[in-house]
Amino acid sequence: MYDQLNSLLELQNIDSEIDKFESQKASEPAKLKTFENELLKYKQKLDTKTQEIEEINKKRRDWDRKLAVQQAQMDRYKAQRTSIKTNKEYTALELEISELEKTNSEVEEEIIKLMLEFDGAKDELETAKKDYQTQETIFQKRKKEIIAKVKALNKQSTLLTEKRNPYLSKISPMLMNKYNDWRKKKGGSLVALIIGQNCAGCHLKLPPQLINEVRKKRDLRTCNSCGRILYWKEEVIEPQDEKKEQ
Repeated sequence: MYDQLNSLLELQNIDSEIDKFESQKASEPAKLKTFENELLKYKQKLDTKTQEIEEINKKRRDWDRKLAVQQAQMDRYKAQRTSIKTNKEYTALELEISELEKTNSEVEEEIIKLMLEFDGAKDELETAKKDYQTQETIFQKRKKEIIAKVKALNKQSTLLTEKRNPYLSKISPMLMNKYNDWRKKKGGSLVALIIGQNCAGCHLKLPPQLINEVRKKRDLRTCNSCGRILYWKEEVIEPQDEKKEQ
């Protein structure tokens, strides 16, 4: 079964790359949601400013109607002057006119305040519109980038999946079941390199006898601590250049 180790390693490396791409792909929706929430803040601000404008216009219409009613009443009072016969009636009428003029003046002041408030709110609304449009453009750009990235990751995963298929026939069903079961329950690598005297998977020290058995490359051996299949990689010693005689 040791002759299948290289195929299992290649399969593990490919699956590790696929896992990496899938992990990256899985994080993209969260990024897009963050960008959407950021855009929503600008949309809510725009909606708030729009609502403020509508409220100001509503108040302005109410005051305008009130002023129109009072102005009509003023016109009627003034028209009555010509028909007044006694000083008492004239005095009472002038008092009514005076009170109405005072009320009209107060209404006009409210209308002026609303006009000034409207001008300020309108400027803020225009700013909110520009900010939202800018953020909308940024969001759409980011969205396209995320979609493109997901497509690229899908393509890479598909290519790697095609690349892994030939190795499946080179691995026994029993070993393949062990490999799939490990990935399903624990994730990560089933096969671990021996580094020094330690398992690269769990980083615990291995018995010398076990290391020697692995180095013989006859049978598959597992780590006593984590259960990973162990393998040994011979160190390649690079030849040193001889010093040239002076």
